[in-house]
Amino acid sequence: MLIKIPPGAEFIIDKLTRAGFPAYIVGGCVRDVLMGRVPEDWDITTRAYPEEIIKALRPLKVIPTGLKHGTVTVLYDDASYEVTTFRVDGEYTDGRRPDEVTFTEDLKDDLCRRDFTVNAVAYNKTDGLVDYFGGINDIERKLLRCVGNAAERFAEDYLRMLRAYRFAATLGFSLDAEIIAEVSLNKQKLDLISAERITAELNKILLNGSFEGQAAFLDKLGGVIFPEITNDADAFAEVKSVLCFCEKDLSLRLAALLFRNDTNTTSAVLKRLRYDNKTHDEVVNIIKNFDMTVRFDKLKLKKILNKIGKSATYKLIGLSTAVARAREEDLSRFDTARGLFDEITDRQEPYRIKDLAVSGEDIMSCFELKTGKEIGQILELLLDKVQTNPKLNEKEALIEIARGNINGA
Repeated sequence: MLIKIPPGAEFIIDKLTRAGFPAYIVGGCVRDVLMGRVPEDWDITTRAYPEEIIKALRPLKVIPTGLKHGTVTVLYDDASYEVTTFRVDGEYTDGRRPDEVTFTEDLKDDLCRRDFTVNAVAYNKTDGLVDYFGGINDIERKLLRCVGNAAERFAEDYLRMLRAYRFAATLGFSLDAEIIAEVSLNKQKLDLISAERITAELNKILLNGSFEGQAAFLDKLGGVIFPEITNDADAFAEVKSVLCFCEKDLSLRLAALLFRNDTNTTSAVLKRLRYDNKTHDEVVNIIKNFDMTVRFDKLKLKKILNKIGKSATYKLIGLSTAVARAREEDLSRFDTARGLFDEITDRQEPYRIKDLAVSGEDIMSCFELKTGKEIGQILELLLDKVQTNPKLNEKEALIEIARGNINGA
C-alpha cells in the first residue's frame, strides 16, 4: 500500500535512509491516513541517534527538543516534524514517564512500548506498512486494544486510561474488554496525573468526541474528574443529555457539565483543572447568569451583554436552549432570544458604555465634575437611556440628558 506523506516527512525519511538509517512515519499519523483522516502531526521514528539525525539532515534546522528521550524537532519549510530514535522505555516509577530510555536498533522494540495497537503501526516506501500487533486489523474493526498487557501499559502512564476513552470518543472505536476492566480497577490513579495533562485530553473529548463517546467517558471516569456532577444520578443523567444538545464550543460544553452547580463550585472545578482565565471567567459568567425562568426581552439582553460580553451571552442562550431541549420544554422563547441577540449585534445597537456617542472626556469638558466616580455615574445613566431607546445615542442629545441630570441634582 502506498501512502502519500508530506514533502517534509518524505525528505527526512529519504535523507536518513540514504545515510544508512531506516526511518518511518509512525503512530497516529499512520492510523489517521488508514482511516481516511487528515493527520494533525507527522511523527517519524528512526534507528539514527539524535546527533546522527542532525548530521544527516544538514542543512535543515534541527531543534534538540528532547535529547534525553531521543527526540529532535526538524523544520522543513513551514512545518515541523518530531524525529525520535528507536527506543526501549525503562521503569515507570511515577506512573507518567520512564525513569530512563535505552536506544535500540530494532523497530519492533520501539513499537512494543506504545500504548494502543492502532498507534503502533509504522510505514515507509521501502517496507510498506509495518504492523506487529494487529493494529491495521483493529483499525478496520474499530477496536481499541493495548499493545501487550493493558495493566502494564496503564501502569506506565495512567493518563492512557483517559486517552483510551478519548480515542474511543473521537475515532468512534469500541474499547477492548481488558481496557474497560483495567480502567475500572485503576481509575483512581488518575489523581496522580497533573491537571494540565488531564485537561488537554478532556478538551479533545468535549470538542471532538461523539456524544455517545462523551457519555461513555463520563459514566466511567466522570466521578474521578468531575465528582461534583456525579453525586446525583438524575442530575447526572440530565447533564449528559444537555451536553448532547450543545454546539461545538469548549466554554459552552463545560458550562453544560457544570450548570447545576453554583458559581463558587464551578470556579473551583475550573481552577482545579487549570483552565486559563478567559475560559474560567466565561464559564463562570454563563453559570452566574443562567436562569431558566428568565424571559429574554431586548432590554434584558442588552443588560446581560453589557455585563458578560457578546461571546458569553451567545453561549448563555445556547445553554438555556440545550437545557430546554433536554427537558422537552417549549423552545420558542429561546428562539426569540437568539433573534433579539442577532438583531442587537447585527444592527450594532449600543449596549456598552464604549458604544455611547459621548466619552468620559466629553462629559469632563462640558461639566465641572471632580471625580471619576461622578463621570462614571453619568455615563451609566446615559447608557441606561440608550439601551432603552437607541435613537438617543447622539452626542448633542446625550449632553442635554447629562446636563438635565446634573442640574437637577
